[in-house]
Amino acid sequence: MREIKFRAWDKKNNRIVRNATPSFFWQKEGTLMQFTGLKDKNGKEIYEGDILKYGNEEEYPKTTFSLVFWCEFRAKFMDKKKFISGGGASGELNSWDNYLDEIKDLDFCEVIGNKFENPELLK
Repeated sequence: MREIKFRAWDKKNNRIVRNATPSFFWQKEGTLMQFTGLKDKNGKEIYEGDILKYGNEEEYPKTTFSLVFWCEFRAKFMDKKKFISGGGASGELNSWDNYLDEIKDLDFCEVIGNKFENPELLK
């Protein structure tokens, strides 16, 4: 069973709040992000809103960047190009969405930022 925990983006103070608890405050003053239960290749916890770098030279010659979001009981990630072209994490989910828990080898995933502190990574 996966550990249920959250962090939040405090938009008033422009910072990530670790170990946040779901509350009405975050609905008004920020964004709550849920832990996916997964860790990247460095052991860093993966939360929705994180931006992943995925790839290596041997098996995945092209490095991709993906945004993590939570939908219907599981974490998904979306290729950066599809996010920019209008698929958006809050929009309709299409066949190109990938389930994070179906990635066979998380050794190729690395959290490199999040959509709040590093929006330039999604451009």
